[in-house]
Amino acid sequence: MTGSLLLGLGTGLTSALLYGSVFTGSMFAVVLFYLSALPLMLVGLGWGWRTAAIAATAGFIAEVAFFSLELGAFFIITCALPSVFSVYLAMLSRSKENVIEWYQTGRLISWIVSYSCAIAVIAMIAIGPDMESFTANITVVAGELLQVQTSDVVRVEQAEVIIALLTRFLLPATVVAWLVTFLANLWIAGRTIRASDRLTRPWPTLHALQLPQRFVVFTGLCMLASLLPDSPGLVGQACLAACSVAYFLVGLAIIHKLTIGMASRRMLLFILYFLVSSFMFTALFIVLIGVGDHFLNFRMRRHKDSSRPT
Repeated sequence: MTGSLLLGLGTGLTSALLYGSVFTGSMFAVVLFYLSALPLMLVGLGWGWRTAAIAATAGFIAEVAFFSLELGAFFIITCALPSVFSVYLAMLSRSKENVIEWYQTGRLISWIVSYSCAIAVIAMIAIGPDMESFTANITVVAGELLQVQTSDVVRVEQAEVIIALLTRFLLPATVVAWLVTFLANLWIAGRTIRASDRLTRPWPTLHALQLPQRFVVFTGLCMLASLLPDSPGLVGQACLAACSVAYFLVGLAIIHKLTIGMASRRMLLFILYFLVSSFMFTALFIVLIGVGDHFLNFRMRRHKDSSRPT
């Protein structure tokens, strides 16, 4: 118990310092900020969610002591709480007919995506609960960053374009960035703990990744919300972007599964990732594959086709 307590305290302090390092203003500090959830996930997957909860509490106290209560609250909401919750779900299991069933990866991702949507709502309220205040606060920040002088007509016009882009894309981009880095941290933590032989659950088969059927209903609601005007529509767009990330991962899992056994598999996957990194429509196509899997079940159809006699 004492060892878990000391480990939790040390991990929490490390996570808090990584989270607060963003105030130094350097680019390297931004990288450290995005890695702030990693220590909590490492200790959670290796030593249990209770140790992670101790670390989260210690991190919150350190944030309040070294920085401010406001930053401590953001640390809990965006880093500590989702980290503890995710490792708790990841290590959740039940025994059914003498067989241990572990919590499904798709369900875990769906919960993390849902949490990112909650972060979108909180961020909207924090920046400005309505579009007028949201745009006004973004205008102030953008003006300070660009140091626009009202006498400089060209720079004022450029600032207006930048402000318009930030107003439309800042919230979705922030949510997607949080979601991608959080999932990446969870994957890194899992691989690290697995390499150290402390991971008590089997490594999930990622090319079998499948989201719950009700997730498509949630995505549909987000799509409808994205069509609303003002702040509800902006939050809906952010939530829809988060859902797209989940379906993108499912689409990649399907492609990886369907290309197993192909002689040119490595070349095909290399071309795929090159296209994804170069052309946005490729990522959209993969998202559509992930959505279509709810209705067509591509991997099962491939299995049935391959099992037919020729």
